[in-house]
Amino acid sequence: MYRIGQLAKEAGISIWTLRYYDELGVLKPSFVSEAGYRYYSHEDVMKLHHIATLKQLGFKLPQIRRVLEEEAGRSRTERWMHAIRLQMETIRKEKKRLDLLERMLQTTLRTIELRNDVPTEELLLFIHALQLGQTETAAESV
Repeated sequence: MYRIGQLAKEAGISIWTLRYYDELGVLKPSFVSEAGYRYYSHEDVMKLHHIATLKQLGFKLPQIRRVLEEEAGRSRTERWMHAIRLQMETIRKEKKRLDLLERMLQTTLRTIELRNDVPTEELLLFIHALQLGQTETAAESV
């Protein structure tokens, strides 16, 4: 078992973050002593790893909570397989979004090189495409 300070230090996150996760119900400690000390188990550390990975992939805490709720009742193996598949799908979507962004930037760069300027219409199309990409990414991750 890890006390909150020890877990925070070893995981490289703040005690405040762990308390916030507890408050939101995203990561509850396995045990809270009479004195109010929070203790985290190996399972809690595994869950924290999952949370940190999902955050790195751009998931917001409400989305993470939903993912964790969906995984409740599954075996450890099933939870990890689900989590890994979800993360791989998120990475594939992000790669697709970044490929599109790179193509759009290359097109804009070539336009600048050829015309020594970028027409306002093309800038607006670029901005519009970026907004659509963000909207699609947000909708897919909900």
